[in-house]
Amino acid sequence: MKILIDAGHNYKNFDTGCTGKISNEQELTFEISKALYDILVKNGHKAYLTRHSKYDVLGSGTVNSSLAKRAEICNAIKPDLFLSIHINAGGGLGCEAYVCKNEGAAFEYAQKIVGEMQKIGRISRGVKTAAFYILKNTTAPSVLFEVGFIDNFEEEKWICENVSAVANAIYSAICPKKEYPSAAEAIGILKNAGIISDADKWYSGMWNDEDFKWLLRKIAAYIDNAEKK
Repeated sequence: MKILIDAGHNYKNFDTGCTGKISNEQELTFEISKALYDILVKNGHKAYLTRHSKYDVLGSGTVNSSLAKRAEICNAIKPDLFLSIHINAGGGLGCEAYVCKNEGAAFEYAQKIVGEMQKIGRISRGVKTAAFYILKNTTAPSVLFEVGFIDNFEEEKWICENVSAVANAIYSAICPKKEYPSAAEAIGILKNAGIISDADKWYSGMWNDEDFKWLLRKIAAYIDNAEKK
């Protein structure tokens, strides 16, 4: 699966998001996005970030240019899902997701995300429709996810202390567990574990019986070493 994760807002200057008592939105969204990115890559998915570090600034001086740059990145990558992560404000409580319309892949992803957040004890405010710029100007299924309220101190504190839990909940929603990974996912997992190095050969199918026997021996050795630790 190919996923583009957008850490909402910029580090400084413009489009900087909301501020809480112990955090600010633009840094917290990056922490969650990076944690999710790491989980996706570890499990063999193709993941991308709009902001590669928390210090990145997208656009050329205005909020609209920041949003336009994110949409431009999405439309160039053509992901299976574009997920924009935000932290809400306005005195509420709970998470919520936004999509362009109440149907299709984006709506299904959004429902699953708020559902997984409920499983870790968060309140769901549901899935809503909105004509946000990054939802209506991206060609991929797109979801804007508000993790919680930064101006509710108890929720802000919980988010700050549970970045990994939020990232894992989102991952469970967008990449549900299967009995077996796909062939492409399996190759990614083997590469990340250091079992294979030439992943392109396996992706392209340019391997023979001897390569397959070698791979079986490598996997067996990996399992044997893991069991001895």
